[in-house]
Amino acid sequence: MTKTYVKVSGVQQLSRHIYVKVGNAWRNCQAVWVKSEGTWKKVFELILPPPAQIITSSSLYTKPSQYFDYATVQIWGAGAGGGGGSNSAPAGGGGGGAYIQFNIAYSDIPSQENATVGLGGAGGGTLSAGGAGGNSSIFGAIAGGGAGGGVAPGGAGGSIISPPTITHSYYTTETGGNGGPGSNSGAAVNAGQSRTYAGGGGGGSGETSGSVGGPGGTSTYGGAGGNGGWGNSGASGSTPGQSPGGGGGGGDYGGGDYGGRGEIRITYYTNSN
Repeated sequence: MTKTYVKVSGVQQLSRHIYVKVGNAWRNCQAVWVKSEGTWKKVFELILPPPAQIITSSSLYTKPSQYFDYATVQIWGAGAGGGGGSNSAPAGGGGGGAYIQFNIAYSDIPSQENATVGLGGAGGGTLSAGGAGGNSSIFGAIAGGGAGGGVAPGGAGGSIISPPTITHSYYTTETGGNGGPGSNSGAAVNAGQSRTYAGGGGGGSGETSGSVGGPGGTSTYGGAGGNGGWGNSGASGSTPGQSPGGGGGGGDYGGGDYGGRGEIRITYYTNSN
C-alpha cells in the first residue's frame, strides 16, 4: 500500500486524495507516478473501501489495515422457530430478529472484537413451541432474537437489548416482526408482521383440513418470515424464515419450521474531501 505525506504547518499528514485540473474540471487521481532515474515509481494510490464485511457466524472480528474515515455497522438478531400444533390445535409463527445500525469513526474501532451471530430457532414439534432466535452483538450493541411461536400464539419479535458502548452516531433500531397466530377458522388470515429493517415474523398456520397458513411477514432489508403450513393435511407445508432474522412459519401437522440466522455487516467509507 503506497502512502503519500504532505507537510501542513510543519506537521506531516497522510494525503488521502490528490486532484489534478483537466481543462476546467478538477479530477480525483486514482494513482500518481513519477520517473526517478529512468524508472517509473508509484508515489500515490487512492485507497478504496473494501466491500461490506458480512459476518454470518460467531467469530473474532479484525479491523482492516487500511485507513478509512468511518464505518456503518448493521446487526440483525436471529429469527425464532414456528410452533407446532396438531389436528385440533393451530400453531403460531416465530418472531423475527431485531435490527441495530450505527456509524463509528474508523479511529474508534478496536483492532479486534468478538462478534456474536445468533442462530435461528428450531421449529417446534407436535404441540410444542418453537425455539427462540439467538442474539447478535458487536461493539456492545445487542440485537435480540425473536421468541418462538407457540400453540396458537405467534412469537414476539426480538427487541433491542443494548445500544453500542463504543462512541457512535446515527443510531437506528427496529424491533423484529411478530409471528402470526394460528387460526381455527380455516382461513389464511393471520400473516406475520412485516418490517423495514428488522427480520419479518413467520406466518401462522391454519387448522381446518385444507386450509392454508398465513404468509410470513416481509422485510425490505432483513429476511422475510416463513409461511404457515396447512392444517390436517398430512404434511405441514410451513417454510423456514429467511436470513437475516426472519421468523419460521408455524405448522399444525408435523411441526413448525426454523428461523433465519442473524448477521453483522460492516461497511467502510472514505470521505471525498
